Amino acid sequence: MNELYRKPVGPNRPDSLYRRSLQFLSWRRERQFSDKTLTVWAHHLYHFISWANERGLHTPRNITRPILERYQRHLYQYRKSNGEPLSPRTQRTQLQPLQVWFKWVVRQGLALANPACDLELPRMEKQLPRHILTVDEVKQILALPDIETVAGLRDRALLEVLYSSGLRRSELAAPDTDDAGPFQPGDDANLHAGEHRGVAGGTFGDPSGGAGERRRAGR
Repeated sequence: MNELYRKPVGPNRPDSLYRRSLQFLSWRRERQFSDKTLTVWAHHLYHFISWANERGLHTPRNITRPILERYQRHLYQYRKSNGEPLSPRTQRTQLQPLQVWFKWVVRQGLALANPACDLELPRMEKQLPRHILTVDEVKQILALPDIETVAGLRDRALLEVLYSSGLRRSELAAPDTDDAGPFQPGDDANLHAGEHRGVAGGTFGDPSGGAGERRRAGR
């Protein structure tokens, strides 16, 4: 992580944004955050600190809510080398570490108020998946498990439920006995996961059996 940002930004003083960011990242490392996560956070914090340094802002006490809103506008107006803007997801990804960082700054007594506490992040756009499997591709995947073995039967059942119900992986990984009612082969299976109730539509083993039209996942 530190190898990426050996060059300090701003004045060489213990209360600089750069020094405080290194202290914050070390604090997060001590709490077992992964190196990958910390590297991403270091990148986004360094980007903000560089932006602030260009505007004469060098310590956490220099950062106010209007300053962060200016930075948010900067991200919104920024254009990549191909002329495209940053997606709302990317903008959120760059702003979220600042929220956690300044929360830590205030808790450490390094600033009087958290300028990011009520910062409104960009709304996430809702997009359909770019690539959807065809029926033939789904059949190929469903045919991969060896149903002559116990493990293969298990894997096939998991794939069937995922495809037919639209459950999340986490929901399928921790089912309760009450999550599914009794059914016969060829019947619809009523599934319940958390606040969602769904119907595994279509005949099991038949990807073309109407699952797309009859899915009731409550998303």
